[in-house]
Amino acid sequence: MARPIMARLIRLRLDFRGSTILRVKRRRVLLAMGWYDYRVHRGIERYAVEHDWHLYPDVTKEKVIPWGWDGDGVLAWLGAGDDLAEFVMQLRKPTVDFSYRRKHLP
Repeated sequence: MARPIMARLIRLRLDFRGSTILRVKRRRVLLAMGWYDYRVHRGIERYAVEHDWHLYPDVTKEKVIPWGWDGDGVLAWLGAGDDLAEFVMQLRKPTVDFSYRRKHLP
């Protein structure tokens, strides 16, 4: 259990070729499901921790669309409302749509 906690806390990694500390860019991933299921969220969160992603779950939990968000990619379920789909399409970021409804996303 300590391993995932450490993965969350460590933001810097050492470059062992010298004494330089390199800042590792964390992937910023938006979770935009349109609905919330703790089991799905927990699985995605576990994967994010293991791969050093910073997960933005606000769209799923709070239904808040972060208009100023500039991340690396989106995990989404866009099978229902068009407002969330339009937002995701405007981002022009790599997107995984779990609904398979909008195959034209980048």
